[in-house]
Formats: sequence, C-alpha cells, structure tokens
Amino acid sequence: TARRRSGWRDATAQRYERELRLHILPRLGDWPLAAVRREHVERWAGELALQPSSVAAVAQTLSALFASAVEDGRLVSNPVSGARLPQVHRAPLVPLTSDEVRRFALGAPEHVRAAVLVAAGTGLRQGELFGLTVDRIDFIRRELRVDRQLWTPRKGPAVLAPPKMTNSYRTV
Repeated sequence: TARRRSGWRDATAQRYERELRLHILPRLGDWPLAAVRREHVERWAGELALQPSSVAAVAQTLSALFASAVEDGRLVSNPVSGARLPQVHRAPLVPLTSDEVRRFALGAPEHVRAAVLVAAGTGLRQGELFGLTVDRIDFIRRELRVDRQLWTPRKGPAVLAPPKMTNSYRTV
C-alpha cells in the first residue's frame, strides 16, 4: 500500500529509515538527545559527504526527530533549528524554448515523444506524467486530470498511487 500504519507513505518511511541508518545514527546515535547542541549539528552537517541539498534533506529529518522530542516534553528546544548548514547554490532555471522542446522531442525515442511534449506543455512531474492514462484526458476541453502518479517502491513493481499532497490533485 502507499500508506503505512505510521501515517507516512512508504517512500517517506523508506527515506527516513535510509537517512537514519546511513547519516544520523552512525554519528549521533550514541548521544543522549539532550546532549546534542546546535554546534554539534553544524559540525555533523559539515562532515556529511553529501551535496548541500542532500545535507538539507537529512537535516530536515533530524530536525523532525528533535521536534518530536520537544513536542513530547523530552527536550526544551530543537538543536537543528537555526543551525547553519552548507549553502545550496542553485543555477537559475531557464525554460526551454518551443523550438528546443520540439528538437528535443524529435531526438527522443519515438515511444516517448508524446511524453516530452506533454511534460513541457503541462509541467507535470515525472510520476504524474507516467501515471497519466487516456481516461484522464478530456480532448474536447483540452484538459487532463492529475489524480494519481506512478510510484516505484524499492522492492516490487511500480504501482499507481494517489499524489502525496492534496493540492497536487488538479486539472491542467
């Protein structure tokens, strides 16, 4: 199923498990929660062998763990809050021109050309695009309904699953 008993989707639970196992517990797992300070978090984040955007994602998981401890009354504050993390430098996003999209589509294998054009024209995410079927398209109104996505678990076959966020349901 797409949801676990915890309320997290399988992909989220798998990401948390992987981040805990690979990046959080090996360095901070033996520390009492109350002993971890912002300076420790900053040092830990600086020593992770990851790109800055991945460090930010793992730190978000660590922050959620500490936020739960604060909510449960086990800690007074979250040491991840306000921690300085490696800076994420993003290049400006420059959309392709119509001619570039057409050339890209023509250079793609024939079985994916339509997907290239639909993605460029609608802005659908990859999973939403791969979850799109003809019954979700109203050709007369020139609309398509986004109400599912293709999700591939770590183990097992890909499945059609509902979007993660309620605001992801939409008509394009």
